[in-house]
Amino acid sequence: MADIVSQAVAKNNGFWAFSTEQFLNQYKKTLTPYVNLGGGLYAPKKEYKKLIKDVNNASNEIVKIDKMKNSNKDIIWRELQNHEAQYSDSSDTIEALEHYGISAEEIKAEYDKYIKYCSRNDLI
Repeated sequence: MADIVSQAVAKNNGFWAFSTEQFLNQYKKTLTPYVNLGGGLYAPKKEYKKLIKDVNNASNEIVKIDKMKNSNKDIIWRELQNHEAQYSDSSDTIEALEHYGISAEEIKAEYDKYIKYCSRNDLI
């Protein structure tokens, strides 16, 4: 599924770079200037708005597919595990799932169950 995000980035001449060397290896002088979109993502200034739109559309498609295949509970538990919420709290998961339309209340209810599960299974 993440491939559709990569395709959207490539289609708009964007790329990820996490060092100056990576940036210099990927940029094309004919497409300068570049805009730093955060998270290591760069795009030519003349194409960044289209890139953002295409990435958002791809992300929405990923959410749609994920929600067709998985229940809200399964998605919440996956994200709680991904964010290692047993060591902190549910705030990262709440933020990560904002665009899923899953409420903070629903996540917090599952978080309580998740913490009990982790405690019973020596995962803390």
